[in-house]
Amino acid sequence: MMKTIVPIVRKCLSSHSDVSCLSESMDAYGNYFEFDSDVKMLDDRCLFDGLSKAVKKTLLRAFFARENMRMNLGWPINVELAKLAAKDGILVREEAEAFLDPCTLREHWIDCVLRVGYWGSSLDYESKLINLIREKADACGDGYDGLFVATWFMRSTRVDEVLAKVMTEWFADNKFDSAACALGDIGRFLDRWDRMKGFTAHCQLRKFYESLMSRLDCDDER
Repeated sequence: MMKTIVPIVRKCLSSHSDVSCLSESMDAYGNYFEFDSDVKMLDDRCLFDGLSKAVKKTLLRAFFARENMRMNLGWPINVELAKLAAKDGILVREEAEAFLDPCTLREHWIDCVLRVGYWGSSLDYESKLINLIREKADACGDGYDGLFVATWFMRSTRVDEVLAKVMTEWFADNKFDSAACALGDIGRFLDRWDRMKGFTAHCQLRKFYESLMSRLDCDDER
């Protein structure tokens, strides 16, 4: 299946206006793509948005195929596949659920950390996503990326409140690792929550975040 999707990914990247500095190499898992793009992890846009429904299904089926458990097309591509799963994962609902449900308790959570972006594809998964954020999200980069993607695309106030609470606890308990966790991702959530009328769960987090950013700016000036 990997042989099927590599040409799709290659063609999409080579023709996408937001992609530059594209390179392709081989690693232990196969083709590995690196590139620059204005499309960020927490961005409504996905590099695969313009593809047909049939091609999206092909990519998603490969993403959730058990033989591709350790699939690695490069972090940027895996992120975009996670976003595709969050936006259009319902196209392969049975395959995605069958792949992901056993993974929540498996030791190899890290193999699925981006694939859990799928749980953001439907409000049907709201309670599941909330439980996973409470159990699996951490401030050191091992568990939050796919959960961030899922939260971003689900657009559930309940889920946003739980994530904001967990993020606040990272700062309050001094468990936040600014070197490992993406400050930019937290900033994007904060900016979105600022625009949500009546949403206040992030107010303390905003104070912690701005205090940290101020300290980091001072350190850079020394």
